[in-house]
Amino acid sequence: ETLAEIAGKVGSDVPFFLYGDCAVVSGRGEIVRPVCGRRDLYFVVICPDVHSSTKEAYALVDEWNMNNSVSKVDWPSLDELEGIYNKPAGEWNFSNSFTQPLTDKYPEIREALAAITAAGADFSEMTGSGSTVFGVFEAQEKAQDAYNRLASCFKRCYLCNAF
Repeated sequence: ETLAEIAGKVGSDVPFFLYGDCAVVSGRGEIVRPVCGRRDLYFVVICPDVHSSTKEAYALVDEWNMNNSVSKVDWPSLDELEGIYNKPAGEWNFSNSFTQPLTDKYPEIREALAAITAAGADFSEMTGSGSTVFGVFEAQEKAQDAYNRLASCFKRCYLCNAF
């Protein structure tokens, strides 16, 4: 508990790394629930040549929410998040509050996300406060095909698996 408290002071996403390889996280990142990681997924990751600081990303989210009259969001519970995670990736409805504001400002992120989606990802999203995007694939061959197409378009494109 003390280590988690110290980790949270180092950075909001640091406590996650104390709990193994997979967890559902809420709050600023300080509420962590370890879950059994899936080994049946493959990932294509694209790192667009864009840098947005976390400070800028939060400011963009605040501005976007204000301009779009977004009210307080009712976040799912950790149990609900784990339940979604255990569904097929094509049924996931996870969302990242940073995605819309950052893709509005940085077309390179929007293009990378659209490319991964068009390449057949079962689920795609932007990581954290950006700017990396990822596609989740349930079939290794489909992930490999997507990577083969995208690697020639994006200089920092990677193929990963969950094991």
